[in-house]
Amino acid sequence: MKWAKFSKKASLFFLSIALAASIPLESVIAAGSKPLYSQVETGAYATAVLKTDGTLAMWGSGFDGGLGNGVEGNGYNAKVGNTNQWKQVSVGESHVIAIKKDGTMWGWGFNDVNQLGLTGKTIRKPTQIGKSRKWKSVSTRYGHSAAIAEDGTLWAWGANWNGQLGIGSKGNQKAPVQVGRDKDWAQVYTASFHTTAIKKDGTMYAWGTGSAGRLGTGNEKDQWKPVKIGAFKWKSISVGSLHTLAIKEDGSLWGWGYNGYRQMGNGNNKDLLKPVQIGKTKDWVSVMAFGFKSYGVKKDGSLWVWGDVMPEVYKSIDQAYPKRVGTGNDWASIARSSTDEKGHVMVLKKDGTLWGMGYNYNGQIKLGKPDDEPALEPIAIFPTESTKK
Repeated sequence: MKWAKFSKKASLFFLSIALAASIPLESVIAAGSKPLYSQVETGAYATAVLKTDGTLAMWGSGFDGGLGNGVEGNGYNAKVGNTNQWKQVSVGESHVIAIKKDGTMWGWGFNDVNQLGLTGKTIRKPTQIGKSRKWKSVSTRYGHSAAIAEDGTLWAWGANWNGQLGIGSKGNQKAPVQVGRDKDWAQVYTASFHTTAIKKDGTMYAWGTGSAGRLGTGNEKDQWKPVKIGAFKWKSISVGSLHTLAIKEDGSLWGWGYNGYRQMGNGNNKDLLKPVQIGKTKDWVSVMAFGFKSYGVKKDGSLWVWGDVMPEVYKSIDQAYPKRVGTGNDWASIARSSTDEKGHVMVLKKDGTLWGMGYNYNGQIKLGKPDDEPALEPIAIFPTESTKK
């Protein structure tokens, strides 16, 4: 596999003005603007944009078939699969899994541990994953994937080094295997070595590696089957490789897992083995756990950051509490990322415009056109399609 160049130090600055969202993009676009995108996701070296017309565009690194156009190298694929039938996409390190409107699931890219659920180390064009069921949503990360079928059942496949598939036994899986027998799963999120999911009643479950408390079970034991996390009702979550952030139904913010860089925002650097509230406010609408840092947006549209951020920005290496970034209130959502420290993000403003910042070595910001100059500030990628007259 070919790896792109990146700098951890620089990425801390680029990402310092980002926010995370787990709410529909249409709901945060300003009145009078017609949203062009239903979903935006970033991988390690590529970006995927699902437009509201059902077309899927990708740009950045095409190594190992990552752009789904059959071509190696950096580039831009304006219409993946030459179809307008896509409804959801998840971007991994160097691979992608997407679901069409008819419920079929497709994958392409690097497949070294069967994270695509297909045969072959490299899949260069969209290839259907199984044909026996219809799919509702999918999440993929470094080496494993998980998906919820339309009947509410949960399935997983790929690497199972630490029990991240949740099937109760060791061994990687080449194709989707059902996780338990429940039929009430609503959301699922994969991290590098663990998985977290929410049921329809708002309860949360986690499994996989438990080191540093990243599962939130109250201990550091690996879990090979889903384990319930607390008795709370959760609205949304962001699962990083080492720590997790979650918003309860009342708008309060909670976190658990590795806290060596104060990414929990609770003032210290002790790991949290179970969910602990961050601050006392109940006005959080979206968050993102990203590497050793955390990001959030409140109801007023303001951006916040905490954890391992640059001293040039915040006068300290570790920001121990959530700190507001700038004075603007025009940010809407950030693309969910499948990776922790790879240097680029995509952000939507309330007017519907898409912006990017960070490294562009593989053209992951500038529509497949690479250069050595990082975007130090957000640059416009696509304009809004306004309905205003």
